[in-house]
Amino acid sequence: MASMPDLIFTVLFFFMIVTHMRNETVKVKLQVPQGTEVTKSSNKFSTINIYIGRNNYGDTQIQVNDRMCSLGQVGALVQNFKANLSEESQENLIINLRADRNTDMGIVNDLKKELRDVGALTIRYSATEKSPSASK
Repeated sequence: MASMPDLIFTVLFFFMIVTHMRNETVKVKLQVPQGTEVTKSSNKFSTINIYIGRNNYGDTQIQVNDRMCSLGQVGALVQNFKANLSEESQENLIINLRADRNTDMGIVNDLKKELRDVGALTIRYSATEKSPSASK
């Protein structure tokens, strides 16, 4: 019985170390599209999360990590984030784009152009995995 607290604390510390907590709060409404070839991203340190969704009034909004911004400000925010990374992390920078399924593709294309202009070339599109029964 005396070793039980040691075991419990060991398991507790393990989960505290392994668990990754979400750093930002999503402030836009998203209905993420579904996909069939969905994989998990492994490198979370050099990742910038960009959310495109709607606010309470139905207007399209862009959120970069935890900050709301306009389309013209995205490049500057990405450059600031990139400047705080090591050279190796700058080369491995990943943009994780989570767009609402009803977002106009013109906005997504303009955003991709902004990212290309600042040298952020690796973009991953987020989706939820489509269940096999939904495709029937």
